[in-house]
Amino acid sequence: MSGTTPMIDVSGLRKVYGERTILDGITARFDKGRVVALVGPSGGGKSTLLRCINGLESFDGGAVTVGADALAPGGERVNRKALHSIRQHVKMVFQQ
Repeated sequence: MSGTTPMIDVSGLRKVYGERTILDGITARFDKGRVVALVGPSGGGKSTLLRCINGLESFDGGAVTVGADALAPGGERVNRKALHSIRQHVKMVFQQ
């Protein structure tokens, strides 16, 4: 859907746990009205990506934009206002 504003835009997302890089420069666009499936092996970063998008997990680099709200590295301390707005509209259902 070229030319439309994405509902969710992930740019250069990076997440590191200690010595282990979980997400390394992930860029993705999720347009409104589209169904998207994230598939991959266990430990591949799918849940981490979702947790970063909805602000449950901080990230180390890149940016996440949900609608008009942008998240930057630094977690809740940096993104307090945007997280409040995003959490009014974004929900996550856990597998277990």
